[in-house]
Amino acid sequence: MKILLTEPLIEPVDNAGLDILRKVGTVIIASGTSEESLIKEAKDADAIVVRLAKITGRIIENTDRLKVIARTGVGVDNIDVAAATKKRVMVVNLPVMNTDSVAEHALCLILAMAKNLIEFDREVRKGNWGIRDRLLPKNIDLIDKTLGIVGLGTIGIAVARKAKGLNMRVLYQSRRRKADLEKELGIEYTDLPTLLKEADFITVHIALSKETERMFGEKEFKTMKKTAYFINTSRGGVVDQKALYSALEDGRIAGAALDVFEEEPIKATDPILKLQNLIVTPHVAGHTRDSRIKMIVVLAEDVVRALNGKTPVNLVNKDVLR
Repeated sequence: MKILLTEPLIEPVDNAGLDILRKVGTVIIASGTSEESLIKEAKDADAIVVRLAKITGRIIENTDRLKVIARTGVGVDNIDVAAATKKRVMVVNLPVMNTDSVAEHALCLILAMAKNLIEFDREVRKGNWGIRDRLLPKNIDLIDKTLGIVGLGTIGIAVARKAKGLNMRVLYQSRRRKADLEKELGIEYTDLPTLLKEADFITVHIALSKETERMFGEKEFKTMKKTAYFINTSRGGVVDQKALYSALEDGRIAGAALDVFEEEPIKATDPILKLQNLIVTPHVAGHTRDSRIKMIVVLAEDVVRALNGKTPVNLVNKDVLR
């Protein structure tokens, strides 16, 4: 069997998963991630393992033996799931096994902005010890500050727990109100406009969908406090990046931290990267050694199940079974 990796897996961290795949087939790394090159190389593939590349309907339709597409993450917005289902190709993803990894990363970004970590490091390396006084008005504590969490799924809940440990006031907005967690954690449910007006930090933990695409635009950034910080570790598409750029450049919000972008990888020439009140990381929030080892083994085992004609544990398009 031929197992096509659209991007190389990460050795040695992913070796346990690669060993599982190599027992059932030949593992091949694609020469590129463009649609045309993947159409050629996936034609005779039995399985595709994808990270960030887009698996379009054209790629899927032009395959002869494809049985499963496996995404090395939770979101499958880079896969045409409808086309896969129509072709009777199973799509599998990873369960949320990196909840604490993402929550810790979000909190790390919050702390980095509150304590001006990046700017202090940069200036001290230049010999500018006086930066400690110049940034004093911006150097704040998290205790009693208000954190607004947009999306109270498993990751949002983990962020809330950690924030309460720092004695922050936590507001949340979610599709469903969770009264049991309000009582347990001492968090408050509110609508999005209220959350944006009151929060000192806004952290986003929602999936990308038609309803959430560019959910944060010019109107939302104008609603935030001038001293507010915006953090996104979910999906880049939920933010209008040009609107965020304008808000940061004009000083309408104090700062932002992004782990995800509208287009990835983000180009080094993107104007937003020139802003000094922005911290960026390369879609790495859930990408730790500890979480990765667990996840890649689970994914490889599901690929093997699909190739052997069995139902994967983390099947996304269950309609394919019909």
